[in-house]
Amino acid sequence: MKTENTKEHAELEVEPIETKWIPIDEIEPHPDALAFWGGDDSEEPKREGTAADQDAGALKNSVAMHGNFEAALVTRKEDDRGWWLLDGCSRLAGAVQGGRDSLYCTVVAISPENYGKLMMEVNMNRRRVSTPARVLRYLELYRNEVLAAAEKNADPSATGAKGGRGKKALPMGRAFSTEAIRERLHCRFQEVTGGILALKCQREGAVPYMDAKRKWQLRPATDDELKKRDALLDGIRKGASNMNLSRWAQGLDGKLKTEGVTRAPTDYANVLDCATTKLNTAFTNWHEVETAARPGLINEFCKVMEKMPKDFLFKFGAVVAELYPGIFESGKVTRK
Repeated sequence: MKTENTKEHAELEVEPIETKWIPIDEIEPHPDALAFWGGDDSEEPKREGTAADQDAGALKNSVAMHGNFEAALVTRKEDDRGWWLLDGCSRLAGAVQGGRDSLYCTVVAISPENYGKLMMEVNMNRRRVSTPARVLRYLELYRNEVLAAAEKNADPSATGAKGGRGKKALPMGRAFSTEAIRERLHCRFQEVTGGILALKCQREGAVPYMDAKRKWQLRPATDDELKKRDALLDGIRKGASNMNLSRWAQGLDGKLKTEGVTRAPTDYANVLDCATTKLNTAFTNWHEVETAARPGLINEFCKVMEKMPKDFLFKFGAVVAELYPGIFESGKVTRK
């Protein structure tokens, strides 16, 4: 059934006019655009290292180096003096950081009352790429350069190639050092090193293992092991929320070591022996337990008592009857 496109269903009225390069000094971020995710003036403290912070930092570095490939959204100011930036604050910041003189923009005709609606649409419907996925895809794109730099033991103090007119890029080895990549992608050091380890495994047809010195090494892998490795990395590449590039090797290594290994039977007698020792300590020092916490602890202990085996319960009942004569008849506790 076709839905009529009435005014009620078309709340956002915006018309793209043209896409062009606009001088940066004519563009001003709209206050609502700056505050959309909570800026420096928001009540919430800025948390560096969050996914949103990593995304913004990586985008700024990319624009600083190469310019913005995705157009920002601007509209003419009400007085026709300059432009309001409605979407693309990180792109503008990156252009400024890179010393660029213009920003690639799409000019839209939109009324001020619709600014907020447009910001909501472009921000909430934009697909987010997870940081591990972004790092792994970048490393795979520059596989040869990254591996060459890793083998040359590139200077770890390198700060990355700087974009912008008149700024000289670092030599290849330093431009693709671990630290340079970390800065460029605005991610954690461990994510880059984890990704480089993945590249080495792919090149050698191997899987990682940790040696006695807790250093990662490579070993030849079976076809089945390679499939498991590739499946794990594919999950990271697709942005699976439970996949971690910085710890993928630990996960794979642990899985391969335990797979097919029969688990030793649990020594439940030892479990009870340890629990008894802990209970003895707790009961001896019961006077130190806060009064408010005692009812809850007692209730939990009673739940355990309900699961007592018959032989255990028989002996337990005899001890209680001896310590508290008549308790089972009267229901009252009278210590002998």
